[in-house]
Amino acid sequence: MKTKFRSEMWLGAVAVSLCGATAVAEIDRHHNGNPQRSTAEDFLGIGVGPIATGHHGVGPNQGEIPSLPIENTIDSVRQAYQLGARVVEVDVQLTRDGRLAVFHDDFLSDFTCLHDLTLDELQQRLPYVPELHQVLDAARHFNRKAGEDLGGILIVELKTFSPHCDPNDEFEEALVSAAVNEVRHAGMVDQVIPDP
Repeated sequence: MKTKFRSEMWLGAVAVSLCGATAVAEIDRHHNGNPQRSTAEDFLGIGVGPIATGHHGVGPNQGEIPSLPIENTIDSVRQAYQLGARVVEVDVQLTRDGRLAVFHDDFLSDFTCLHDLTLDELQQRLPYVPELHQVLDAARHFNRKAGEDLGGILIVELKTFSPHCDPNDEFEEALVSAAVNEVRHAGMVDQVIPDP
């Protein structure tokens, strides 16, 4: 039930943005005067064949591979696009102050839940953790740079809260709402694929 609710909330909100507001979509495609080129619909509509995608950016790495940037960071996302990924997936968590941290787990190694920390407190402990809007900016840059080719598409995975951090299933609606608002604000509605 928990996953179904979250899926319907996220997909419903994006569907409203894509289908119910054509004027908004047109404004989004021309954010800051620069047209967005490829869209999530372009990616989902391509025929069967190989396509480069980046998981957590250039790949899972929490520091054990010194030659790669840490996963879910701006550097990791940029490197994935630079190496030819057309689509990059990142994970998103909600902090106590309602900000969207790009981070895989909903708790740290000492079992502190991310939603118990403000973004500043989280970044004091893990300085490399970016906000979603920063990753959206990087994707937008590569989307524009792709020209007529597919590129700069972002999959945003809203991470399910563990029972440790959300025993009463109270935080999903806030996470979904914040993520939808951030994607809309960034003008990336057509370039983001939700992964609830």
